[in-house]
Amino acid sequence: MVNLHPDYSAKKGALLVFFAFLVYYLATAMALPYGAGPDYDAHFDGARFIYTEGRLAILPEDAPKLHITAYGSTRALRPPLSYLVAAGAARLLSWTEIELRILFRAGSALLCALTLGLIFVALHRYLNNRWLAVGGVLLIGLLPQFVFIASHLNDDSAAIFSVTFLIYCLIRLLRGPVDPTLALLTGTAIGLVLLSKFTAWVFLPIAGLMLLLFARPSAGQWLLSIMLVGVGIMLGGGWWIGFNIWHYGWNDPLLFNIGKTISTQYLSVDPGHIRSFAKEGVSLADLILRNYDHFLDETLVASIGNLDWLRLRLGLPQYLLYTTVLMVSAVYV
Repeated sequence: MVNLHPDYSAKKGALLVFFAFLVYYLATAMALPYGAGPDYDAHFDGARFIYTEGRLAILPEDAPKLHITAYGSTRALRPPLSYLVAAGAARLLSWTEIELRILFRAGSALLCALTLGLIFVALHRYLNNRWLAVGGVLLIGLLPQFVFIASHLNDDSAAIFSVTFLIYCLIRLLRGPVDPTLALLTGTAIGLVLLSKFTAWVFLPIAGLMLLLFARPSAGQWLLSIMLVGVGIMLGGGWWIGFNIWHYGWNDPLLFNIGKTISTQYLSVDPGHIRSFAKEGVSLADLILRNYDHFLDETLVASIGNLDWLRLRLGLPQYLLYTTVLMVSAVYV
């Protein structure tokens, strides 16, 4: 039977996926004890400042109000999307009287649930098959590492969401004409990538190349489309770079200079005691080819076997899911 309303079906399915996984991730977020997840105090501080002050921190004036680590770093100098979402979600859910340390996790749950909604729509549009889209969502959404990211406050959730949003826009670009709405959405997605995490920026050159090769607005709409992309970038995350320039100057749009200043001022760890592979003379070849200090073993265990710096062990259901993913991958290969 032919589906006469594929877009409506995809949007309806995306909403169902979003709400189902939001409930699931909120449940896992409430169940996970505080202290799970890397840099939990630093992430909490990034959201707490925005929640209590209602704005982004300005340094060095706000340094006494922040938790600055022994290494002289603070999450207030990182792209703030995850902390903005966490603070906003906690404000909306403040009536629950759940402890803030746990409530901030609702931001990660929200971002990851939105990510899966976008994945469903993207797969549905690209593959034109509802059940393949459902399968893709389940394979990603139930992966233990993804569930873990959705269950504690972190900036990876923002990076995953923003890049997924941009990929969704690029798929729409490949499958249809560039209209004003798509131009604005694409710009907004690029802006959100800027606002999410520095490592997410790695995807921007790929997205830019795809836009150059495949973006073809209708005749007479080139200028409008370019303007809308620019507006979207500013709305999505370009404003943060503008905020930084306003407060720290043209030479510090990404907060690297103020970061060095704060690090020098608040560093309480002897730099000579900070371990790194580079300082020990260990090369990438030593890590990958010679498995220095069991680097590969622990990396695989941390990525597949155990989570949270090897502190959370997985059970049989999770291993069965991983086995299923491996078998499906083998079939497609």
